[in-house]
Amino acid sequence: MQSHWARIVARVIAIGALLIALPILVSGCAASGDRMIGRAMRSGDWNEAVRLLTAESVRNPNDAKVWARLGEAQYNTGHDAEAEDDLNKALVLDETMYSAHLFLGYVAERQENLDRALWHYQVFVDHKPKTTAARDTQRRIEALKQARAEAFAQKALTDEQHLSPASYPDSSIGVVYFNGERLPDTLRPLAKGLAEMMVTDLSKIPSLMVVERLRVEKLIEEMNLSNTSAFDSTTAPRMGKLLGAAHLLGGDVAGMPKNRVRVDPQIVNARTGEVALPGEHVGGLSGIMGMEKDILFSVLKKLGIKLTAEQRSELSKVPTDSLAAFLAFSRGLDYQDRGLYDKAEREFSRAVTIDPSFQIASEHATETQYLSGSSPAPPQNLETFAAQTSAQTEWQAEAPSTDLMLGAILNNTAMIRPVGTETTQDDPNTPPTPGAGTVIVNGHFDE
Repeated sequence: MQSHWARIVARVIAIGALLIALPILVSGCAASGDRMIGRAMRSGDWNEAVRLLTAESVRNPNDAKVWARLGEAQYNTGHDAEAEDDLNKALVLDETMYSAHLFLGYVAERQENLDRALWHYQVFVDHKPKTTAARDTQRRIEALKQARAEAFAQKALTDEQHLSPASYPDSSIGVVYFNGERLPDTLRPLAKGLAEMMVTDLSKIPSLMVVERLRVEKLIEEMNLSNTSAFDSTTAPRMGKLLGAAHLLGGDVAGMPKNRVRVDPQIVNARTGEVALPGEHVGGLSGIMGMEKDILFSVLKKLGIKLTAEQRSELSKVPTDSLAAFLAFSRGLDYQDRGLYDKAEREFSRAVTIDPSFQIASEHATETQYLSGSSPAPPQNLETFAAQTSAQTEWQAEAPSTDLMLGAILNNTAMIRPVGTETTQDDPNTPPTPGAGTVIVNGHFDE
């Protein structure tokens, strides 16, 4: 009788051990497959990686990481359409799979859709700000923006005789830096700061089409003009024509006694050459941000733009009440335009230190901190860049799964041990040997 019950107990224990062992064996197979995928990707055998990952996507269709890695492999085999589909599937399953945006940026850039590429790159940087890949990607964003603006300016000059301002939407406008030559040297950057605030505010109005500031700057360079000579009766209409803008906004900023300034904005109609004068604005330096709002509303009135009460309320908010913070921000813009990113980042950070609520200064500080130590240069070869940053994406670092850790524990407690692993000094962090199909259950059950 005792032997009979011992046999029953032995069978129960054996079945239990087998039930425990099965997940470990399955986990071992999965780990083996994952290692094969990783080996193929690290060695650059992208066709093999596509084959393995395609099979894995069938087994695990809801695993965002599998689709993201498959998208990476498809990109590297030159199958852009398939890569785009797989990467988008990854984002549908897990919107926090931000490295998928990085690869979607690669696809878009290879297809010469720079606007789309820049959008995807920026999403990645915004959500992975502390990574090495984010630093490299932000530098690429800046280089691509520079290259895009230069290409735009060169094409505009080449096609100038075929451009027709009459066809430009009446809602299109470009902003040229104000002329600050009549300001004291220490205050001269304020002219750039005012223009930047005007661009920022005008861009908040849905009915307006505002030309990117960098395009204005590159066109001025291509025309061999300075910011101070870009806005006069002869060059302004041509500038508007080349920029694709029906209107061009600029003006002068002059210093006055008792720490006061005067701003004379001008709006040039690129189609007719007509100049509209919204009126001079005079005020104390300490209230310069309020003056910018007065200029903004006078410009919008001249353009015939009607605002809702909500829009007017939003546009009336000043970004900072601190003259020192605004002046530091303006100096940062000047350094940034000259490619002196280290100095620009220091000035933007100084502005934020003075006024932590100065949001646009904070955004510029974040952007330029990635660019510190670099200089404006053509973007490196896309494939080189992709190979460099791809290795830094979040799905490259694989953490041990729970099943593997459980397997290691069971293996090294001698409760379940694959054949051939009987050692006296086991590493407690080493999982069972993948693929081991024979399990030894220790114990005497017939006694």
